[in-house]
Amino acid sequence: VKYTVTDNSDVVDIEGAGTVVCGNDYNAVLKPASGYILPETITVKAGEDTLTAGTDYTYDNATGALVINAAAISGNVSIEITPIAQTYTIKFIDSSAASAGLTPVIEDELMTGASLAGIISQAEDYAADKDAKEGYRFEWDEIPAEMPGNDLMIFGDYEPNRYTLTIHYVDGEGTPVADDYVADTWYGSKYKVISPKVGDLVPDNVLVSGTIGDMNTEITVHYAYKPYTLS
Repeated sequence: VKYTVTDNSDVVDIEGAGTVVCGNDYNAVLKPASGYILPETITVKAGEDTLTAGTDYTYDNATGALVINAAAISGNVSIEITPIAQTYTIKFIDSSAASAGLTPVIEDELMTGASLAGIISQAEDYAADKDAKEGYRFEWDEIPAEMPGNDLMIFGDYEPNRYTLTIHYVDGEGTPVADDYVADTWYGSKYKVISPKVGDLVPDNVLVSGTIGDMNTEITVHYAYKPYTLS
């Protein structure tokens, strides 16, 4: 007869078989996810019976080793574990501040898995209150939704605004003669774009160049036939 072995935890892996044969001991190792530790005690059941630690099974929370004695296994086994979430520090560092170093402007201690919605709101308010800077916006690095199983530092700084550069290629009547050139750019970036060859037409700007300002940039290159002089 084989009995199933199940557990109730999403953050503890049980390294052991998912079944146990009647008459055999059950051996496994409990391994918590990063940011969690094993509790001092667990609950083990076989069928409807709650087993007794030390007699029916042994469990070491330091190593995660679990051994259930064969004589105690009279039905499907369930293991109930309540892992303990560890507390870690989250810091927000404003890299744009003079002599900022690693001094946090926002700091808190939170348990693994805790929602970061509250501190994200604080960080957004901080960013909104930063002095305006032409062509730039203050941004934080990506912030997870929940506290991970480690200390966390989030850096923020002014980042150039992103814009689109679009170049149209048309004839004298405004009819497109080539596909538009479209590129993602950012404030202050320089661009140089060679106008495409279109049959016998000649562009009025062979090399379109410039610097992206604080807005989307749209340019039109006009094409016409090269004039000939009759002799």
